[in-house]
Amino acid sequence: MSMHKRKHIAIILSFLFTVALYADTRFQDDFEAYTLGQPLTVGAGATPGPLGNGTGTQPDWLTVAWNANGIRDVVANGYTGQGVHHQQLNESSSNNRLQADFTGSGLQFTYIDIYFKVSDPDADSFNLYFRDAAGNVIIATDLGGEGYANGNGIGRLQTWVGQNFVMPAACDIINNTDWRRVRVIGDNTNDLYKIIMDNNSNPGVLDTTNCSSGWLTPANPGPVSQIQFNDYSWDGGWGLGDTAYYIMDRVKVYEGAQDPSTDTTPPTITSIGTIDGNSNGLIEAIKITFSEAVDDASVQNAVNNGRFDIKLGGAAVTGLTFNPTYLGDVADDNVVYLLFTENNAYKTDAIPTFNYIDNNTPGVTDIVGNALAATTFTVTDTAPPAMLSAFASDNTTILNGPDGDDTVVITFSESTNAPVINSSNINTVLAPSNAHSWLDGAGAITSAVWSSTTVANDTLTITMGSDAVQATIQTDPTPDSITADGTTIQDAAGNATNNTITLSGTFNADSTPPTITSWETQDLNKNGQIDAIKITFSENIKDSSVRATDFAVTGYTGLTFNSSANGDVADNNVIYISFTESGAPDTNATPAVSYTQGTLTDLAGNLLATTSTAAATDKAPPALISAVATDPAPSSPGINAGDYVTLTFSENTNQPSITASIIDGVLQLNNAHTWKDSANAISSATWTSATTLVVTLNAASGTPAKPSVAVGDIITLDGVTILDAVSNAANNSAPITGSFGDLAIQTLETQDLNKNGQIDAIKITFNDNVDDTTVNPADFSITGYTGLAFSSTTNGDTANNNVIYITFTESGTADTDATPAVTYTAGTLTNLAGTSSLASAGPLTPTDKAAPQIISAVAADGGASPGPNAGDTVTITFSEPTTKPAVSAANIDLGLTLNNSHTWLDGSSNIGSAVWNAAGDVLTVTLSSTTSAPTIAVGDTITTSAGSLQFQDGVGNISVNTFSAITGTFGVDTIPPTITAVETADLNGNGKIDAVKVTFDENISDASVTATDFDVVGYTGESFSSTTNGDVTNNNIIYITFTEGASADTGSTPTVNYTQGTLTDMWGNLLASTSKTATDKAAPVLLSRETQDFNANGQIDAIKLTYSENISDATVNATNFSVAGYTGLTFNATGHGDAANDNIVYFDFT
Repeated sequence: MSMHKRKHIAIILSFLFTVALYADTRFQDDFEAYTLGQPLTVGAGATPGPLGNGTGTQPDWLTVAWNANGIRDVVANGYTGQGVHHQQLNESSSNNRLQADFTGSGLQFTYIDIYFKVSDPDADSFNLYFRDAAGNVIIATDLGGEGYANGNGIGRLQTWVGQNFVMPAACDIINNTDWRRVRVIGDNTNDLYKIIMDNNSNPGVLDTTNCSSGWLTPANPGPVSQIQFNDYSWDGGWGLGDTAYYIMDRVKVYEGAQDPSTDTTPPTITSIGTIDGNSNGLIEAIKITFSEAVDDASVQNAVNNGRFDIKLGGAAVTGLTFNPTYLGDVADDNVVYLLFTENNAYKTDAIPTFNYIDNNTPGVTDIVGNALAATTFTVTDTAPPAMLSAFASDNTTILNGPDGDDTVVITFSESTNAPVINSSNINTVLAPSNAHSWLDGAGAITSAVWSSTTVANDTLTITMGSDAVQATIQTDPTPDSITADGTTIQDAAGNATNNTITLSGTFNADSTPPTITSWETQDLNKNGQIDAIKITFSENIKDSSVRATDFAVTGYTGLTFNSSANGDVADNNVIYISFTESGAPDTNATPAVSYTQGTLTDLAGNLLATTSTAAATDKAPPALISAVATDPAPSSPGINAGDYVTLTFSENTNQPSITASIIDGVLQLNNAHTWKDSANAISSATWTSATTLVVTLNAASGTPAKPSVAVGDIITLDGVTILDAVSNAANNSAPITGSFGDLAIQTLETQDLNKNGQIDAIKITFNDNVDDTTVNPADFSITGYTGLAFSSTTNGDTANNNVIYITFTESGTADTDATPAVTYTAGTLTNLAGTSSLASAGPLTPTDKAAPQIISAVAADGGASPGPNAGDTVTITFSEPTTKPAVSAANIDLGLTLNNSHTWLDGSSNIGSAVWNAAGDVLTVTLSSTTSAPTIAVGDTITTSAGSLQFQDGVGNISVNTFSAITGTFGVDTIPPTITAVETADLNGNGKIDAVKVTFDENISDASVTATDFDVVGYTGESFSSTTNGDVTNNNIIYITFTEGASADTGSTPTVNYTQGTLTDMWGNLLASTSKTATDKAAPVLLSRETQDFNANGQIDAIKLTYSENISDATVNATNFSVAGYTGLTFNATGHGDAANDNIVYFDFT
């Protein structure tokens, strides 16, 4: 038959079933020459209708189109696929025929595959006809049928044209109801054809050995213009009537000019690569690429016959299968995917061995049957490393959403090249879904670090950014997915990760609001008056969210909060709300307490709800509020029998029995003193009321007979014996005051009078007023200090009262936590009455009453740019360790107050961080500049106070002072500014330049600009305003305006000279003299529009436009202009005598 090259072929197909036409890309040519998209009809002149079902109804309209692989698909109602959606072809009416008509110069094909099955093994005859344009039969075949094919009742293929050929019985095409296959091959050069079919034992797989007709000569060689597939009994009356039918599924027409009879070259393998098609990190297939298209059926034969020997780790893979449509594979092309059962050992870096063996069974062939030779081939790693998991964790800082220490750990299936992942590329390399971002409000992540878990660099840990504005990537309520870019993260073979994985884990560890579990009264200073409520929560809470005014304590005022009160740890589940004491003993009080919802949250940001009012639990123990010595016989100074000490408590006690055997344990004295005399006796210890205990001393005869207890001794309760009504045990300390008839020291306290962080005095309190003139500092010694002195007015002291200050020379180093031993050697010091001298005492340990003080505050430049900017720091050093209160943007200006109305906060009210060293005596504040820089400056003073942010030592001394001043530097700019651009401007748009825009390499001080320092050559009247043309004050741009010229000049580029004068940058660096030629940035302005009548016929036919400067004719487009009421605008650069590229344009119109 003649196979002529086609030109334009309109395809009209009559279908009672879904049919698809494919083109083998090996023989692809002139596909664009077809007129495509034509409707397909049933029979001659039939009217399209609903999709047929084999019972006489018509099929729907069908459309032809080429797909991306050069395959012509014919689809009915969107249905395709063998054995899935199909139509019946039976003898009823005209539903018995599939007909394809080809117009033009006829059809050229390489082969046609037909897939079908029958409803009954004895079904009617099924014929295939190829006809020329006149209807003459070129090829006629009978695909079987009772009696008709060969007269013996056995259906098999028979051909008759000029010669006849009958297939062997083993090739009986309709002896069962399996899907069957027939291929018609055309020899385009010699007008020959051949028919190959499957056999009964292996339906659907072509048997090229036993079921091939060989090359046959057609009766009427010529171009094929029509192909028919018929259930022939409708025409001839044979068969089983309408009850049996053929089910047609797919017809493939392979077109091309190549002569298949001349193809004797077997296919070869050109590459084999590993495949992880489901991106789960395990390979489950190999992709084999051949030198030419291969027959998919032959590949299936090779799999069935064990021709492929594939091993991983020395063991054969299991479950080997062939899938002709895997990953969008096209039927019978040069690519084959062989799949096998996944195994956890088959990671994406695994490389199998491959052998194609010869075991004398059918195997892989090309389209015309040339067999692939046995071969061993090296497999290449083409499976990229896959993201196996991406797990989000909400770490120590428990906030909802991705906060500064939250992480995402991404695990990969194999070693990677560990590329740099940072804030600039992470959203591209690992793109989150839903247009979300890894970056926080400052445009950053904290880090992305590679590590090795199973193999090298297989784990990436991303730590989120710490800005207050969190990243938008999310785990809740719907987790984002992450898609790798397919470029950056690679294995050793260069395969790039490209899969998508869904985030697991969570950034939101807590969505449950906190609750209050207890309210407890406290007497923090142990003076017998409650001064705080200890509040315990169900979980840790964020101290910076606590606002004392949201709490109420009935009967008390002045509520405050300090995160380090009573040694509290920041952000734990306990806080102390302090208040002003009542002024009277009240440790038994249980005031009503409540909270009104405000700002307090847990660490995850969940708000504490309003509470009901409840009575606080009594947890304030009875306090010893006074211990007063009394001498009932003043004529006998010193301790004598009958002297007594009256101890008063803040509330009723359990009045335990106090005997000589336990008194020194229950009422412990300092200085190794005792209540007992040398006979280990006291006279008595009697409770005169539930709040008052009177201890009467004894004095046995002999020496030493008297007890050593003295005025000034400190009594410390044992915290066990003396209880209140709810069993809180007294545990405080109090000094013995009063007198046993002799002068005594009651208290000693260290002092830092000048608040410079070094102690410089001891405050001594006596049990009686002293005569200041009798004080001799030489009688005192203070271990480690010299230069002792005395003045009766030190620190505002009043002469001759019961207090003196012994001052001394400072040590030269910070020592507010020092408590040096104090010793007094009996000398001249007496009471004011002169009746008692102070006896020798000591060494005595004073109480620490010197508060921590700021001793230095040093600014340091973070290196970004001069001035306080993000990354700059101020390191504040205290004179002793503090309780390390939490310092944040919310409280820093309150607790470390700057003068000059300056602030630590940037334009977004943020700081970078505030971090204590381990000891608690050095605080490093890192600045931020999110929208603008903070105003803090070197030279500012810092004031500490007893407010919401307190700096106190371990014994509760609070720093209240003004430190002067911040030293160091935030960076100094010594580089003068330079001009980077000078541009002309026509600010009023009248075609005359009236300003130059001057751009500098840094911000300049507008107040330093003097317009007369500038000279715009050719123009006069230079002037300056900081707001010209919407300019912003003190940025890097200024406008120098001047008097316009007489004529249009937007094309002018004058020279601008600057003579050094007053202009400086923000640091005072002067701009040097310079000269610049201005760049033309003034747009041309249309000055006039004039009508023209060039042909002088009384009708305007053009318009003349005049601009303020020459314009480029090449940029003129007539379609961008319109002349109202006229059409057909055209432009000619030289029309009407116009000069090219001048300032005049003519537009002609109809």
